[in-house]
Amino acid sequence: MRFNLPKTVHFLPFQDYDPEQKELAGVGIWVWVDPPRAELREYDRINAEFGELLRAESGKPAKKATILDLLKSRRLLGKKASAEAYRRAIHEWYAGLWSQGPADTHWTRAELATIDEQNPAFLEWMYRRTWRLIDEHRRDIKKGSRPPEQTPPAQDDRATTP
Repeated sequence: MRFNLPKTVHFLPFQDYDPEQKELAGVGIWVWVDPPRAELREYDRINAEFGELLRAESGKPAKKATILDLLKSRRLLGKKASAEAYRRAIHEWYAGLWSQGPADTHWTRAELATIDEQNPAFLEWMYRRTWRLIDEHRRDIKKGSRPPEQTPPAQDDRATTP
């Protein structure tokens, strides 16, 4: 029997960013909290490639950088083009992660680039909270604190009565 596992998405309300902003009530993003390993490897690949570029351009030994370090490094790069390529790739990756909910809530790379220009602190908050939701989801599964699944019927239970 084949079946498609549904994607698990959780709502991240924007009002958590600034609770005093009443116009943010009910507005937010849907975060895909159980992306497959291939998606996570793509994220790691993007960051690793950019980290290598940074090391090559700076000539310094590498330290493990976080995404925020990499995003902020655009001011430190001699070649801004490599930082912009990284930003485009990471915006594209997050747009995919945030486009798994209802169709009218999907995001584009261009929208994230606009937020990045207008309010980079908000975008950083979105990144951090996204990973927190993913971590919480994984932790809940490990601890078994998810709501109990419906138990399948026993094999001798009949689907219909005679």
